[in-house]
Amino acid sequence: MKKTLLILTGIVSAATLSNAAMLFTSNFDNNTGATVLAGNSDNSSGSASLGVTWSTPTSGISGLGNLSAISNNAGFAIVQNGNNAFSNDDVVYVNENLNAGGTQGYSVSFTVDAGNEFNLSNLSILARHTNNAGSQEQVFVSDLVFSLSGGTLGAPVTDLKNDFDYNGSAGFIDHQFDLTGTSLGAGTYTLDVSMSDFSGGGAYAVYDGITLEGEAIPEPSSAALIGLASLGILLRRRK
Repeated sequence: MKKTLLILTGIVSAATLSNAAMLFTSNFDNNTGATVLAGNSDNSSGSASLGVTWSTPTSGISGLGNLSAISNNAGFAIVQNGNNAFSNDDVVYVNENLNAGGTQGYSVSFTVDAGNEFNLSNLSILARHTNNAGSQEQVFVSDLVFSLSGGTLGAPVTDLKNDFDYNGSAGFIDHQFDLTGTSLGAGTYTLDVSMSDFSGGGAYAVYDGITLEGEAIPEPSSAALIGLASLGILLRRRK
């Protein structure tokens, strides 16, 4: 029984090196750099870059910086001096009328540091449509798309919520994407998030946060050391 317990202890110790965790997250609070538009603007201008605060609870992830706008002719903005529910310094508002076609969203880069590798599990994206004053939900149908590329990925990893219907949904929608089976080795990656193919006019893309989750893959040397330590304990007990 004691030997069995020692073996189990070694297995549990190895498992603790690979716990699912939050790799990075942001609720887009206190963003900086967005163009401020007075009144109900037609949103013909915006900021190409936007500063947001990131949290990286898991070691091995770095390099997160500003968001870059993905849009037809404009970028990030705060309308009516940022006093509205869907357009203030706690959300990311892309100021281009989606009725014009194309895609509206943001891009961010991050780095998996040398000596680290992660198995991804889930991507969460908070998104909504709003009007040009940032004060009212728009309930049209649209596509929400993400693409993850770079680093050790042989090809971009993409997924979408096709023809997602926001009708009857209050507030931001937490879109969940299953990334099981995707691994990231050391390198720099780019994550793109965008909306497209709106079913109606007068709608604008607005986002309220993003979270990427996964688990660290133990280095072979670490797993081997744990195995040797467990074996050493067993041999000592036999003596």
